[in-house]
Amino acid sequence: MTRNPAANAIRARSLETPHIPSDELTLEQVPDPDTCTNHELWDFAHSFNAYTHWGGLEEAHTASARAAAWQTAWIDENGLPEGEFYPAMEPELDTIRTDLFLDCRAERHCNQESEPSDTFWFGLREGVRAIRHRLTT
Repeated sequence: MTRNPAANAIRARSLETPHIPSDELTLEQVPDPDTCTNHELWDFAHSFNAYTHWGGLEEAHTASARAAAWQTAWIDENGLPEGEFYPAMEPELDTIRTDLFLDCRAERHCNQESEPSDTFWFGLREGVRAIRHRLTT
C-alpha cells in the first residue's frame, strides 16, 4: 500500500500531543472551531487518550457506544425539535473527547491513501464546539 506523505504528515502529529485530563481542561486549551486549523483540531483530539482513560481499546469503544445509545433513546422518548438544545442529553466531556479521539484514530488507521475528508473535519469542529459549550455553561 502506497501512503500519501501529505496525508500522513498530520497523522504523525498525534505522537507529540501531551495528554490533558478533562478535569484540568480550560477553555483556553480548546481551539476555536471557527478559526483554528485542521492541525489544531487533530492535536486537540489527541490531547485526551481515550484508551488510557477508559482502560483499553474495547472499553473506550464501549463507553462511546453506550453514550450514543443513551442519546438515541433519549431523543426517541422525548423528541428533539429542530434548533433546540437539551442540556439533559449533553454528553460529559470525557465522552465527547473520547469520540474525537476515536474518530482520529480510525481516520489514521483506515484512510492512509488520502487527506481526511471535509466531513471528517466538520465532525471534529462540531465536537470541539460542544466541548467549548460544555466548559462555558
